[in-house]
Amino acid sequence: MPRVLAGIVVGTAFAPGNGSIATAGFSGRRIGNPKFMIGNLRSVVLDCKHPAELARFYRKLLGGTVEDEDAGWSVLTDPQGLRLAFQLAPDHEPPKFPDTRGSQQIHLDITVGDIELAEPDVLRLGATRVKEAVGEDRFRVYRDPAGHTFCLVWGTEANTRGIVPDGPSAQSL
Repeated sequence: MPRVLAGIVVGTAFAPGNGSIATAGFSGRRIGNPKFMIGNLRSVVLDCKHPAELARFYRKLLGGTVEDEDAGWSVLTDPQGLRLAFQLAPDHEPPKFPDTRGSQQIHLDITVGDIELAEPDVLRLGATRVKEAVGEDRFRVYRDPAGHTFCLVWGTEANTRGIVPDGPSAQSL
C-alpha cells in the first residue's frame, strides 16, 4: 500500500497504459498528473574530481548518509530519501558564474530557516560565496568545493510552514 511521507509517495510507481499507481520497489515524488509520468527521478548527479569528498560536504550541508560505491561514484541519500550522486570526472572544470557568455547549467536550491545563521556554517564546510550574483533578496549564491554553484534560499513557503528546520551547526558535524 502506498504511503505519503513529507509529500513523497513511497513504494509506488506509475503503471503505464491504465493511468493507475502500482506498487514498486522505489520511492519517488508524484508531481503533476500521473497519467503523463513516464518515470521517477532517481538521482541528481554532479561531476567532480573527488566524489567521496564532495559527497561528505553535502552530507554536512543537508544531512543523510553517504555510500561510496567505488572510487568513482558516491551517493548521498538525504533524510527525506532524495539522492544526490557524485561521479568521477578527472577533467571536471567548474562552470563560470556569473558569465554573460554562458550558463551555470544546473544548480541546487537549498532552503534554510535563517540565512545569517546558515551562511557562516556553509562557509566553514568549504563553500565560497559568489558575491557577483545579482538580485539576492531571498537567496545567496555559493560554490561547493568542486566549484558547482548552489543557492541558500530563505523566506519560502516551506520555511514559513516549518518544514525545513534549522540544523545543527556545521562545527558539530
